Amino acid sequence: MHSAYAYLRISTEDQSNFSLEAQEEIIRKYAASHQFQIVKTYTDDGVSAKNFNRPAWKRLEVDLSKSKREIRAVIVAKYDRLIRNAAEGLALLERFEMKLEVQIISAGENFYVDPNSPFYFKIRADMLVNGDFERRVIADRTKMGIWQAKRQGRYLTTAPFGYRNARDASNKPIIVLLPEKAAIVRELFENVAGGMDWKQAGKLARQAGFSNKGKDAIRRTLTNIVYIGLVNVPAYGRESASQIQGIHEPIISTETFYQVQVMITGKPQPKQELREEFPLRGVVRCESCNRPLTAAFSTGKMKKKYGYYCCNRCKGQIHNAERANETIIEILRKLSLPAEQILAVREESERQMEQRLQIRVHNAERLRIEIIDLETKIEQLEEKFVTDKIEEITYRKLYQKWQRDLTGKRVEYEQATTDERQYWEFFYKNLEKLSDLAGIYCAANLENKQRILRLVFDNTLQLTHTGYRTQSLNPILGSDSLKINKLEITETQKKRESLNDSPSGAQSGTRTRTALSSYRILSPACLPFHHLGKKSFEFKSSKLKLLLDFLTRHS
Repeated sequence: MHSAYAYLRISTEDQSNFSLEAQEEIIRKYAASHQFQIVKTYTDDGVSAKNFNRPAWKRLEVDLSKSKREIRAVIVAKYDRLIRNAAEGLALLERFEMKLEVQIISAGENFYVDPNSPFYFKIRADMLVNGDFERRVIADRTKMGIWQAKRQGRYLTTAPFGYRNARDASNKPIIVLLPEKAAIVRELFENVAGGMDWKQAGKLARQAGFSNKGKDAIRRTLTNIVYIGLVNVPAYGRESASQIQGIHEPIISTETFYQVQVMITGKPQPKQELREEFPLRGVVRCESCNRPLTAAFSTGKMKKKYGYYCCNRCKGQIHNAERANETIIEILRKLSLPAEQILAVREESERQMEQRLQIRVHNAERLRIEIIDLETKIEQLEEKFVTDKIEEITYRKLYQKWQRDLTGKRVEYEQATTDERQYWEFFYKNLEKLSDLAGIYCAANLENKQRILRLVFDNTLQLTHTGYRTQSLNPILGSDSLKINKLEITETQKKRESLNDSPSGAQSGTRTRTALSSYRILSPACLPFHHLGKKSFEFKSSKLKLLLDFLTRHS
């Protein structure tokens, strides 16, 4: 009879349903039939297998070093319980079996092959590679899921102060404003933007109810782009990291946010270093690394100065400033909405406003009844569980499902009962501002020019050697953007715009009256885009409202 250790492992991300109890049973049956005595069992519960930095495994190695070669084997249920990193797994087998003379045995993978045979090494190596491959697939699937969700504008982690985590009607994660806490955040930013020391503003915020802990909590809040409606999207595959417009409601304006950044850093940001010749400095980004471009002058052979935009990191990213400035004006001119289109959109939206309001009242009443019904069902379920009329597993399953449904219904009800009339009035009054974006841009000062570009292109404008590239346009301006030669649209925006193509009756890129009349307003959180059949596309109202509000105040 030989002495052996048993090692069990399961992780929180494990999808094999290979429980610790099942592993232990497999190991003990193998030990009993192969003359091994399990003298100690080591268990890592909820620990990943990407390396050996695990508490129980570390104790096993320490105890093994003290055993004076009395332990002849370490038995696992499967090799992927041991490690899912092929390189580290092979190195461990070499160290244990060749130097320590301790066999690593997989109880659930009995190969019936001589352990001294080279085929035995090959089979185990394949097992480790397969485990490593599965780990990488799971990691990539998780990373892709996070990337896709953030590309949709979703904030996935714990909601920052001023918001709460919730689920939408599709049971997908969103963050929703908490009005009282949002007011504290807004006041904090406004105090700092008004000249108050940010530490003093933080003390006032804490007195008002700011509850985040830590000495850097105030500074982290003041530098968090979530509060202006943006979401950080990580790099994935060939896609570089970026910032996109989120689907949540912003608490403060972009102007206030960047003004605060200047106040808390004590030095002006690159975007504040403005010159008439370089209105795009700090706004447009490098097509290679997505960093904001800087600008400078160079002197030609005739001692004439030429302006250019460039990236401080990437070689070859140098662009003629005069040509880039002229191109962006031309793009804005083509993005502007024709007068007849604005008139048609306004007429159609006016007709639909009352209809939409009536539908919202009906939906609100329906949602109210459904919420009461779910609350009643949850109360009855809890009563049955307390009185032992249902089992715990049934209770947990139904409670979690109904609670998710209830959260989604409450979010829908909150949206359905929001007063829309103020939005409609603002929309009708200021829509004509979108008819001359190029003219408003040219007449604006440098700071306002940059603000217009950020609102039009959602902070994703890149300068290329053939023109410009953007991941996302302000949605009301996107219907004809694919026809602009020097504006490249990424796949995400193309998919959006595919829902907004002109009907087949439109003549050579111009919109007929029939095409214009097919525009419709779906809700105050939607913009006026015509639909094809039953297809329609919704956009968050904050993007349009921010743009219209800015153009109204500064044009």
